[in-house]
Amino acid sequence: MYRPYSHIFTILSLMLSFGCAGSEESDVFGEPEQTSFQRDGGRGSLRLDGGLPIGNDSALDEQMADSAADMGEVESMEDAQVPMGDPGCRELADCLAQCSDPDCSLACRRAAPVDSTALYDAIFACGSANNCNAEGGGYDPQCLAMQCAAEQEACLGPPPPPPPPPMGDLTCSELEDCLVECPSGDTGCRDNCVAASSEIGYEQLIALQSCVSEASCQDGDSACVVRTCQNQIRTCFGSVVVPMGVNDCRTLNDCLGECADGDQPCVDTCFIDSSDDGYNSFQALSRCVRGSNCPAGDGDCQRAECEAEFEGCFGPPAPPPTGNLDCQGLNDCVQNCPEGDQACINACIGNSSQIGYDQLVAIYDCFDRSMCAENDAECRQMACQMQLDTCFGPAAMPMGNLSCSEFNNCLSNCPDNNRDCTDNCIRQSSPAAFALFNAAIRCIEAADCPPNDAQCQQLNCGNEIQACLGFP
Repeated sequence: MYRPYSHIFTILSLMLSFGCAGSEESDVFGEPEQTSFQRDGGRGSLRLDGGLPIGNDSALDEQMADSAADMGEVESMEDAQVPMGDPGCRELADCLAQCSDPDCSLACRRAAPVDSTALYDAIFACGSANNCNAEGGGYDPQCLAMQCAAEQEACLGPPPPPPPPPMGDLTCSELEDCLVECPSGDTGCRDNCVAASSEIGYEQLIALQSCVSEASCQDGDSACVVRTCQNQIRTCFGSVVVPMGVNDCRTLNDCLGECADGDQPCVDTCFIDSSDDGYNSFQALSRCVRGSNCPAGDGDCQRAECEAEFEGCFGPPAPPPTGNLDCQGLNDCVQNCPEGDQACINACIGNSSQIGYDQLVAIYDCFDRSMCAENDAECRQMACQMQLDTCFGPAAMPMGNLSCSEFNNCLSNCPDNNRDCTDNCIRQSSPAAFALFNAAIRCIEAADCPPNDAQCQQLNCGNEIQACLGFP
């Protein structure tokens, strides 16, 4: 049975989903977190010939090897010979690779032995002395490899040997897929992937990684890297999507959530319509969620692991519910907020009681599990009857004798969101009139007619409206 509460506001900050964000450009190819070696921010990775890093995570952004150091005074490394590297220095590099803020970097440094920190810093002292600084900050990895090999080996150990020549038939994208599955540092896995690659596929991936490494883009500017290397991306993956619109990260996520599974043109359009900032924020959040090891759909875990990235996309999180609004009051409050006004929505949540908040979230959880279309109120009503009744009370039943036209007039006199008035009209309606009214409403919703667009409603649902009102 239709219930006139089908437009309950979806609190996106509670229910983020990446189900439709699986384009090649966003999942397979993402911009590197650093386009060159950075101070306090990276770890080693598998390498192909020529020192170009090849990845072991789920995107090229996580395939770029980063390293870190503060630029203080460092002792000379001429006498330091540690052929196999220093465990403390490697642990420091791994720790710093997980950091995204100065406090985390400082904690890594405080936990590392002094000698290990000195070995680590010596890499970048050497880089500065040899003019290995790169545009946009950081250091050129090829310059460091040539000029500061001894310092890198003293800290990290010798680089892994180059892979065997490609002798198989894997394409560029298939080679990248293979390498993504390799555990970090597993050169045997890397070698098997490269050996199974075709020569042209291998060369195309090298060309792509070279472009990513040399792109003059600021850290985190995924849109810049995609735009700069779009020819190489297209050669490897067959297509590329470059953001050219104005939509922010929240709008991009909303757009992707409306794409059906496998609808690549829809996904591509969402990315094309995004702004550079929106695209970059979404990519940063997507990278963090992929690397969080949170179960699929576990929004609480994802938000806890990627708090800064969530805030960068969706704004500050909602406050805890410490007020006294019940479930229906919270829903009414949220529905009265202007579209996209997250501050208004957060204020409603803060004024809600915990039980009211939990009951409304339970409705959305049920809607999500039900797989009902967003505008299919009847499907949602049937699938989530218990949750809806818990929040709004049992649905009113038509037990009167009002005609469909009279029922429509009764509803038109009810103030907005006044459920008592609406329920009273329903009880006065006859079952047949109520069914005719719902048929007209479902038709209008299916036609996507605005509430006050009589021309659209008549054009698409004239028969249903006439059946209810009794005149053309």
